[in-house]
Formats: sequence, structure tokens, C-alpha cells
Amino acid sequence: MINLILSIVLHKNKLAIGRNNELLFRFKHDMEFFKDTTMGNIILMGYNTYLSLPRKPLVGRINFVLTRKTELYNVPENNDFNQETTYFMSYELFFEIYYRWTQKPVVFVIGGAQIYELFAYRATNIYITDIRKADGKEVRFETGNEPDTFFEFPSKYKLKTVSEIHLSDNGLYSYRFLKYQADGRSQE
Repeated sequence: MINLILSIVLHKNKLAIGRNNELLFRFKHDMEFFKDTTMGNIILMGYNTYLSLPRKPLVGRINFVLTRKTELYNVPENNDFNQETTYFMSYELFFEIYYRWTQKPVVFVIGGAQIYELFAYRATNIYITDIRKADGKEVRFETGNEPDTFFEFPSKYKLKTVSEIHLSDNGLYSYRFLKYQADGRSQE
């Protein structure tokens, strides 16, 4: 099962996900949600997202990185993946591997924008951290610090669950966790 997981901020009626290859916000509880949700599964990311990670690989998960840099490809022939290695591959190779597994693993696509776009219509679920100002209004960014990366939300997904509202440690922002599911797919 393929899932997307991302944090979004509504900005000028668009879903912003980043700036300069970085997250727009880092909230402790959001990072814990990400870790708890993805732990023990495969995480799939683009090369720039991989470079932006503070620690590599992300522990407790099998790390797959999509890249066109063929010199980095290191997929084991027996598909025996472990959590201590980061595996580099092409989009096509990922699907060759994925479709070889008789028991489909849980995969979380964690970014960036081009990778989300590639998988947006293949995902079963989309997990979103919806970030707003503490009063629930749209976040305003200072000139020069506006988001530069956005996510186009596919219309085939329906909202399934909404968490309680959380406040950032500084109290300036609120956020909640949303789970969307593709139409016609069975729930987990």
C-alpha cells in the first residue's frame, strides 16, 4: 500500500509544503506523528529530500531514494532490504521491486514535490498535517520568506479522520492531522 505523508500550509489559496528544500515548520508533536506513522515501514523520497534530512538513514524504516543518478543505484539482487542502508533507485526500478513482492509493503512517500506528484494518484491514503495560525486563520509569511513549493491535492480523495487541534510550543500556530482515503479503496 502506498501512502503520502506531508505538512501543508494554506498560502494564497494554494497548499504550500516548503521553501528552499526545507519544511515550512517543525513542530515536535508533528515530528513524533511522522515517526510513529512511518516507523517499521518503507519511506520513499526524492534525492533533494534525502539531502535535506538531518540524519540519514531515518532509523527504524527502510529508506528508498528515487534518483536519476545511476551511479548511486544499490538495490540488492535478492531484494533483501535492511534499515541500516539507504537504497537509491529509479522510479521504474521502485515499481519493479514493489510489484515483485507478493505481500505488498506499506510505503510512505515523504517528498519532495516532484515525488508527491508522481505518486499522488497511486496512493491509498494521504496523511496531512494542516498548519494554521493559532486562531485558525491562514498563515502569513514575510516578503522574501514565502513558500516556493506547493502540492496539488487530487480530487479523488475523501476526508476520513481529523485529529484534535494542537498548538505549537510557542502558541502562535495550530495544527491537526488529517487522513484522506482514495475513493473506492478499503480502509486500513
